[in-house]
Amino acid sequence: MKNSSAHYLQEIIYGGNDGVVTTFAVISSFAGANQSGVETITPTLILVLGIASLFADGASMGLGNFLSIRAEGDLNNSSESKLTHSMKHGIATLISFIIFGFFPLIPYLFLKESSNIYLYSIFSTFVAFLILGITRYIFTGKNLAKSILENLIVGTISAAIGFLIGRMLG
Repeated sequence: MKNSSAHYLQEIIYGGNDGVVTTFAVISSFAGANQSGVETITPTLILVLGIASLFADGASMGLGNFLSIRAEGDLNNSSESKLTHSMKHGIATLISFIIFGFFPLIPYLFLKESSNIYLYSIFSTFVAFLILGITRYIFTGKNLAKSILENLIVGTISAAIGFLIGRMLG
C-alpha cells in the first residue's frame, strides 16, 4: 500500500512528463517551421497556442485518467470506481500536467524579444525534467540519475520529432 505522501506519485510523473513533452513538442514544431522560413510564427503566437494546448491536453489527460480508473474499478468490481477517488487522481494528473507543462513556455512569457528564446525553452524543459526526476527519486529512493535520464530521453525524442515534422512541413 502506498503511503499518503506518495499516493499520487504516478499521476505526478505521468501528467508532468506528458505536460512537458507535449508543450515542448508544440514549441519545437514551431521552431522547426521557423527554421524553414515561416515568418508568421511569433513568440506571442507560440505562447498563445502553447497555453491553449496545455490546458486542452491537460484536461484530456486528467479526464482520461479519471475514466481509466473508473473503468478499471468497474471491471474489477472494486471500490476503485468510487467517484471521489477517480476525480482526485484525474485532478492530480491535470494539475501536474499544467504545472510541469508550463515550464517550456516560461521564456515565451518573459523573453519575447530574445533571439535565443528557443534555447531558453530547451533549458526550462530540462529543468522541468530534472525536477520530475528528483521528485521520483524522493518518493522512491531509487537511482536519481536513472530517474532523470529516462525523462530526458523521452522528452528529447518527442521534441526532435516535433522539430523535424515542423521543419519538413514548414
